[in-house]
Amino acid sequence: MFSPKARALWVLVVLFLGLRVVFFGVGSPPVASDVKFYFPYAVRAVDAGQVPSRDFEVEYPPGSWPVMFWPRLLGPEPGKLWPLLAQLRPGQPVPPELLRAYEHYRVWFRRQMFLLDLVGLVLMAWALRRWAPEKAPLALAVYAAGGLTLVPILYDRLDLGVWLLVLAGVVCWFMAWHRQQLRWLAASATWWGLGISYKLVPGVGVPALAIALWRLQPRWKIRLGILALGAGAALAPFALWWPWTGWKAFGFLSYHAQRGTQYESLWGNLQAVLALGGLLPAQTQHVAKAVDVSSAWAQGLVMLSYLATLAALLASVWPVAKAPKQLVAKLAAGAACVSLLWLVSLGKVLSPQFLIWAGPAAVMATVLILPPDQQTRWLMMVFLAWALTGAIFPWGYLYWGLHSWRLILLVALRNALLVALSLRLTWALWQVALKSSPGEVAPKRSLPTHEAA
Repeated sequence: MFSPKARALWVLVVLFLGLRVVFFGVGSPPVASDVKFYFPYAVRAVDAGQVPSRDFEVEYPPGSWPVMFWPRLLGPEPGKLWPLLAQLRPGQPVPPELLRAYEHYRVWFRRQMFLLDLVGLVLMAWALRRWAPEKAPLALAVYAAGGLTLVPILYDRLDLGVWLLVLAGVVCWFMAWHRQQLRWLAASATWWGLGISYKLVPGVGVPALAIALWRLQPRWKIRLGILALGAGAALAPFALWWPWTGWKAFGFLSYHAQRGTQYESLWGNLQAVLALGGLLPAQTQHVAKAVDVSSAWAQGLVMLSYLATLAALLASVWPVAKAPKQLVAKLAAGAACVSLLWLVSLGKVLSPQFLIWAGPAAVMATVLILPPDQQTRWLMMVFLAWALTGAIFPWGYLYWGLHSWRLILLVALRNALLVALSLRLTWALWQVALKSSPGEVAPKRSLPTHEAA
């Protein structure tokens, strides 16, 4: 009933599901957990009845607020923790009631992320078997093992939600063009929109899909309807909170606009390398719950990161507008994933949790875009970038320190891998667009070019 490759794929699914259960049970060091930031937000919203963005600042859009708040509803001392938290001062011992409530909150937060991870693993296996069967077992192994390299932070961040929403959007996108059914296209737009409302970053993948929609769907009403549906899904959480927050729901944008060149970013690391060689005075500083590198170049490098990222995103999207029509749907999904990778490679901020969604996006792009004979080596590059990220944080931070030449060079190596991978995938997109004959990169079954019905 199953081919050898299909059997190998599902054996890997069972193996990595088991490994995830083990690692989840072992837990992760609290020092690496961002739950300590989410917990006060949940207490303020649930116990004190305060409104996010209006009564306290939160750096995430409204689509992610329920994910942060609901675990507190299950916790001890309902409605009683805010006075204790409000009176707590730096250096003071934490009241036992707060500690118990925090541990309970963290358990439930991690459980929901663990569930999202399991769903993502199974859905990724299904998608790879269906649309990239040639390298599906290897791609799944890289995807699953790569995620485990980040296990100290994997379930203590919001980012698994980002990847699951993106993956659902990609799967529904393919189903729409393979089955010629408009409801799948509507579902894809909805998932991408919800991803934007959750953490904004999926928005960089939307232009490639919008261009493909415009090329493959001849009816204006359907084009505009699908785009409106995606926009509506992105704005719905903002609209739900609007009566209480108004425009303040967009306050998180100013938080991100004010951030500098984060330590692990290409631009922060460049300054650290130059400082290591005595060529540029620079220092690290803790800003906005992260570590930035500041120097006389910092502001200029922030602007350069914006321009470089924009140029890279345009370079990723352009092939979708020029490729042969029978390849457009597949190419657009790959270009959307490459866009996510460029955002990480060239952005002014590169937090380690970004690899929770950028790593899987790189796996998906590799098997969608590159010829089969090149996929193995580049999948190994993806895994290496993942593993280096896991070594950098938290272990490199804890055991070497931010000023260690070992850590600085390790970050430089990881960043070089990410840029090289992004460049290779973007060039592969261009190769498809520039070829008059699709050749090796053509899918086994042409994707539809007429109206989805």
